[in-house]
Amino acid sequence: MNVGEGLFYKKLNFWIPIFVLIFYSCRGFFESIGFSNVHIIGMNVFLIVINFMVFIVKEKMNRELARVLIYIYYGVFLFIISSLFKSYIVTTMAFVSIYINLIFWFLVYSNGTDKNIEKISKSYLEVFVWLVVVNSILGVYQYFVDPSIFGLVTNRIYGNAEVLNLAHVTRRSTGLLGSPQNYSLFMGVGIFSLGYIDLKKSKRIILFIIILLGGLVSGSRTFGLFLILYILFLISRKRYLNIKRLIIVLLSAFLGLCILFFINFDFLLSNGTIIRVMAYNSWAALEIFKDNIESMSLFDFIFGKGFGLQRWIASGEIVYDYSEVESYTVNILNQMGLVGVLLFLFIYMKNLLSSIKLNNGYQFMLIGILINIFVTPSFNGFAMSFILWPFIIYPSLKIRYSV
Repeated sequence: MNVGEGLFYKKLNFWIPIFVLIFYSCRGFFESIGFSNVHIIGMNVFLIVINFMVFIVKEKMNRELARVLIYIYYGVFLFIISSLFKSYIVTTMAFVSIYINLIFWFLVYSNGTDKNIEKISKSYLEVFVWLVVVNSILGVYQYFVDPSIFGLVTNRIYGNAEVLNLAHVTRRSTGLLGSPQNYSLFMGVGIFSLGYIDLKKSKRIILFIIILLGGLVSGSRTFGLFLILYILFLISRKRYLNIKRLIIVLLSAFLGLCILFFINFDFLLSNGTIIRVMAYNSWAALEIFKDNIESMSLFDFIFGKGFGLQRWIASGEIVYDYSEVESYTVNILNQMGLVGVLLFLFIYMKNLLSSIKLNNGYQFMLIGILINIFVTPSFNGFAMSFILWPFIIYPSLKIRYSV
């Protein structure tokens, strides 16, 4: 029997992604009992090795994933070149932070049958939605009751009641995800994902309101962006163009928020957290984006400066001097150049175009994720890149086995 056809192998490819999703969605809890990012990365590497051994003996390769392999090949080439001139440890951490989750999902999907891919994707999505709901509830609790959520919040600012009492600090929720940016992106994708799992209409509306409330207390523009895209999706679909239903949902959410604020409308309308969700006129990341590009030479702009420069996540594992960037795209541009950015966009745009054929608003969600990738550092982290890569890759695979 082929290794790739073994029951144990299939179970690994099913359960490890689910467990890693749960870990990254509830990181504060797992770290409180001794689990860390290092354990999860080790687990990912273990599954990557097993899947790689299956992959190299496969007779055929999934055509829809070939473009992903081109992006991976370029990264490997750049990693080899970077290692010749820089610290091997730093370049390895930089390469791993950008590529480990993509390689993980590439191999899981490449080695799976159509039936297995559908099973993994469906279960992953269902678990994801309920994790969004849990984090949303915890986020509301964090905002109004206990910023530390029983000591499980890892963020040193938004999980600290004393810091939040300072006049210049805006209170924002993080749930168990570590940062308001990750939390709001989680909520935004969750709003759309509700429509892709089997739920009764009444339950779907209730969960929508819960996620909406949780997203609003994130104080993040990302969630505001997803709300706008979701409304555009509703308007674009004639069979969903029920203004009465939309008004009922939004009004219910507003009234629920007012209740949470103890019917204090003045406080609600002047609250910095809520206002910040729609404050697009002061997005600091855009200035950082501009400054980084203006400081690059033409060669660096085209081919990058190599791995290990302007990293965002590796400092959490290995301490070294680095310059933070507030954008995943700028991170890629600095290290891999315009070539790397275009290869990444090649993957993304193909799946974005494929998502239009799904005819369920998926493209609006992908547009939201793409904008977030351009202007926030969330996708730089191990957590959000692991969680979101399957959302990005899925449309091409879905179209392939559904038509």
